Amino acid sequence: MRGVQRMIEDGRQCEDIVTQLMAARAALDRASLVIMTRYIQRCLMDPTGQASQAGLERVMSFFLQIAGAPPGEENPLDET
Repeated sequence: MRGVQRMIEDGRQCEDIVTQLMAARAALDRASLVIMTRYIQRCLMDPTGQASQAGLERVMSFFLQIAGAPPGEENPLDET
């Protein structure tokens, strides 16, 4: 991001700046997928190494918080 800031300060072309922003976003998306995949795998396992329902519910709740469900949308985990 500092590189993008420097590009703006240096008066670089808009296309170059947007290209760099898209590359940074893609890198963050890839990193997020790796981190979330490992987090989900770790959190779904109970002490015996088996997937647990409680772990699944915890991960799904966390995922929905991160995903930012639109206002007014019901949480699919709520059974009311």
